[in-house]
Amino acid sequence: EGIHHICIRVANIDEALEDMQKRGARIAGNGVQPGAHDTRVAFIHPKATHGVLIELVEAKEEASS
Repeated sequence: EGIHHICIRVANIDEALEDMQKRGARIAGNGVQPGAHDTRVAFIHPKATHGVLIELVEAKEEASS
């Protein structure tokens, strides 16, 4: 029962991950991966966020602007 994960759209996933790691967040899985609908995704481990999996998503049109 509760929230499984929250998805947050970011303009630059590489910068967002670097910033989160500097703040002590643990990255889940293999870092940035291709996602659905031509996006790039990465996940922050739930141990760093009080049990909630955080998904970061970067759309290609945002990355190129």
